[in-house]
Amino acid sequence: MLSNEISRASKLPATSTEPTKQVVPELSILQELKQKTAAHHRALEETAGIWDSLSSRPSYIKLLTRFWGIYSAGEARLAMLQELPLWLPDLSQRWKVPALEFDLTALGLSSELWCGWAGAPDIETVAAAFGWLYVFEGSTLGGQMISREIHRQLGLDARNGGRFFFSYGAEVAAMWKLFGQRLESFCLANPVCRNEVIESAEAAFGLFSQALNGKSL
Repeated sequence: MLSNEISRASKLPATSTEPTKQVVPELSILQELKQKTAAHHRALEETAGIWDSLSSRPSYIKLLTRFWGIYSAGEARLAMLQELPLWLPDLSQRWKVPALEFDLTALGLSSELWCGWAGAPDIETVAAAFGWLYVFEGSTLGGQMISREIHRQLGLDARNGGRFFFSYGAEVAAMWKLFGQRLESFCLANPVCRNEVIESAEAAFGLFSQALNGKSL
């Protein structure tokens, strides 16, 4: 099925249509992303204060509203890219906004108090979308540790306010692996887009830091 998707997508502007000799990079795109965004990732972990926000319900709710701000802005832009599902067919299963809204509602916070952003992320291409999705999907890995701490400290789980961090549950590793495969397929078919993916991921980490520190876009 993926080969059919790639065939269809190759007819679209964002993909390569001229036959070229394929040069396989030394690193997979996931390895290169991890290497080149490592400093951004560390900076986010050091400044976001996520673990401190798990000490009480009010601080946890505040954290969720900030996540809702960045995810609602980002996913709205991703949904506008008609080509993206050709490369990531399960995109609709990866939306996180419904889980965030479930949690905030379960915790009793009126939608009028959720923290939106004044602007929108710069996601105009499939390559840029994959950069953002690298950050979005990567957060599900750390979310497994956070979900256990939420349950320990606040007594919350996927049924009563911890659905966002629980994300795919037992399927987290499988969903991450599949995402990596789709991203790799895109980059191999469109090698000129590789740097754009990386630059977009770096930008996403920066905007995540702003959002989690209470700054608008």
